[in-house]
Amino acid sequence: MIQKSSDGNELQAKTELYNCLMDLLIACRKAKQETTTKISVPLPVDCVNAVDLTQRWRKDHNGTNISYKENTHHCDPREMVAAGRPWFRIAGQAGNRMLDRCVPVKSCGTYVPLWSNATMPATVGMIKSIDVYGHWKSICTFFKREVSVMRCSNAVHDLIYRYDDSSDSCDFASCGMDA
Repeated sequence: MIQKSSDGNELQAKTELYNCLMDLLIACRKAKQETTTKISVPLPVDCVNAVDLTQRWRKDHNGTNISYKENTHHCDPREMVAAGRPWFRIAGQAGNRMLDRCVPVKSCGTYVPLWSNATMPATVGMIKSIDVYGHWKSICTFFKREVSVMRCSNAVHDLIYRYDDSSDSCDFASCGMDA
């Protein structure tokens, strides 16, 4: 029941009550807007533990044979098999994802540059098997390897990769690019 104000005016009491409730409602809405809660989905564990491949020589150099030593050609499969086939990410000076087109032999610091034009997984945490190709003898798809790829976030370039087989044949290295 609404109490009458001291001068007996019921309408004035209702107006004051209405104004008080509106002030409280506005204050609650402002407080809610200022304290929005961000809910973050945790990254898949493999994304957190992935090895970053950041070497500048990985980026597409169009056959300029970029290596850290003369006549040295890098071998990702041998190194990855020796390390237990960990997930890896193309990052830093290497770019931010695996190259999506064929490049000349002796690109990316090795004899056989690896690339893939496969469609990458769309869902965070989804693992997809893709074909990765190695260019040799003027054939862009001369070598074919299976690699797993996982999306780590909604960013187009946030992908990690893992060699599916235990072959340590060489000289292969993953090429990088900027997405």
